[in-house]
Amino acid sequence: GRSVFMQLSKTRTHVRVFFLLCYNMHMSKTNIEKSCGAVIFESRKKDAKVLIIRQLTGHYCFVKGHVESNETEAETALREIKEETGLVVKLDTKFSEKTHYMLSNGNEKENTYFIAYVSGGKEHMDKDELNHMYWMKPIEALGCITYDNDAEVLKQAMQYRKAPW
Repeated sequence: GRSVFMQLSKTRTHVRVFFLLCYNMHMSKTNIEKSCGAVIFESRKKDAKVLIIRQLTGHYCFVKGHVESNETEAETALREIKEETGLVVKLDTKFSEKTHYMLSNGNEKENTYFIAYVSGGKEHMDKDELNHMYWMKPIEALGCITYDNDAEVLKQAMQYRKAPW
């Protein structure tokens, strides 16, 4: 036991290989929870505001939710947006960004985000999911989004839209 570990510890390369083997063994047992949503813009105008929600947990982010059985990622995003905000949107699925992180239960979380443009519906907030909904200039949204990976999704969306900040 100890002599094997000492041999592996002799060089950084071996330590990295050992770590990767352990990491891969751990990851192969990890369940992946998938959610889909969108960076929602009020219109296709370059200066359109973006919708930021405040979850009940206090986090500021984009609308998203768990994929249900037999749903595509786009169907999930459309359903979640309608359920949580009352909005009907047109998705741009050519833009697709994924974020990954580990949950406290040991599962991996994968979020897929599209760009969406409001096309109808009556805005309302699902009080079982959200504390508040804010329409913000993208530069303001960037400053209040809780997690860096979500902020990076907004940066990518703005770059994709070739829109000014």
